[in-house]
Amino acid sequence: MKIRDLLVIGGGPAGAVCARRAALNGLDVVLVEKHHHPRPKPCGGALGPRTIAALDYNLSHLVERKFYAAKVHRPSGKTSTLTRKDLEGYLVKRNVFDSFLIDKAKEAGVEVVLDNEIVAIEQLRKGVRALGVGDSYKAHLLVGADGVNGITSKQLDIRHHWSPENVAVCISAEVPLDSSEVERIMTQDSEQTQSYVDLYYGLVEWGYGWCFPNRESLNIGLGCRVDKARGLR
Repeated sequence: MKIRDLLVIGGGPAGAVCARRAALNGLDVVLVEKHHHPRPKPCGGALGPRTIAALDYNLSHLVERKFYAAKVHRPSGKTSTLTRKDLEGYLVKRNVFDSFLIDKAKEAGVEVVLDNEIVAIEQLRKGVRALGVGDSYKAHLLVGADGVNGITSKQLDIRHHWSPENVAVCISAEVPLDSSEVERIMTQDSEQTQSYVDLYYGLVEWGYGWCFPNRESLNIGLGCRVDKARGLR
């Protein structure tokens, strides 16, 4: 079995970007993801300026809409608009965005394996072995980017160290609308060019709701601490 420099488990944004950066710096990298891409992912899909700056490639073709402000709706019923000079964020669809990041990792030389779930991890004298439903993999280094419920956090005894107040859960849905209707609802200027995002506090305990505009839909969701999620639906 070939021994890689780095094994990345999980093909979301963190795993794909990590794998790509490692490959660009000369490491032999394999990334293993249990799902096929593109795949649905509950998320608002908002990218702030710092995230955009950290990704060193053009994202313009992925952008559903740009946003320039956030409207914060408080439990009291009052609303505040938050913005600053030169603020610009992107709204993307996670299935498209994540697939793009996987493709960029492949371009950098990462071997990407989809549809193979890692079911066990073994510590070796020199490195690790990951056992998959399909193939297995050896590497000197392991990055667990498979999320809070992934095999990495469970088997490496990380998961139980996270208290419920430090773990979040969310649900989201795409509501189809004509582009003109999205612009009517979610823009703050008379020319309907300055989109904003809505954040709602007080809908759930220790969490918030959101309404984000895409080209022809609204992304609506709720997120909160996992120990407060009983009434989320």
